[in-house]
Amino acid sequence: MLILLLGHRSFAARGLVDCLAAAGHQLVCFSRGPLACDGNLVTGPVESLCANPHLRQPFEAVVNYILLKDADVATNVAFVTELLAFCCEQRVKYLVHISSLSSYPATLNLITEKSPVEH
Repeated sequence: MLILLLGHRSFAARGLVDCLAAAGHQLVCFSRGPLACDGNLVTGPVESLCANPHLRQPFEAVVNYILLKDADVATNVAFVTELLAFCCEQRVKYLVHISSLSSYPATLNLITEKSPVEH
């Protein structure tokens, strides 16, 4: 299965690249940064996944670990909206979204390591 892994350098995603590769999956890893492609590593702005020319493979699954720290909730929601549009446009069968965004209050202005989490 061809899998796009967003946020592969996050603490929670460490080891997932090796685990999925060992299980026989092909991976493309995405990180925020200037628009570029180096082997199976693609970089670019998260707010324009749909426009990234390096993300045109027939991905069967997308695994997302990205949370935009030091950004407001609206910016994070805009990213997730772009991610959903990308998955729809690319006809991705499976989306695994692992993020703490949903645990933050909608009234929060900025998400940081010390931001309060609702329970």
